[in-house]
Amino acid sequence: GYIAGWEAKLAERLALSPLTVAMHTEVGALHNIVQIWPYRTLAERADVRRRATEASVIPPPGALQALVSMESQLLLAAPFSPIQ
Repeated sequence: GYIAGWEAKLAERLALSPLTVAMHTEVGALHNIVQIWPYRTLAERADVRRRATEASVIPPPGALQALVSMESQLLLAAPFSPIQ
């Protein structure tokens, strides 16, 4: 499934940029996956996504078959956040 495919590509993806958190639901709304990748700028995010796509790191195996919808959010850390 999707999680196994993601795990198979995780080391390659982490070589491109760090990961803050990856999680998925087991109760409630099932099959939701959340990944938080920190970037300094939108240009950095675009560059990493381009390189990951070109290297066939994303989407991971099985992702497109399992995908029903996808949403991206760009968030800024709160002033008190340790990830500043």
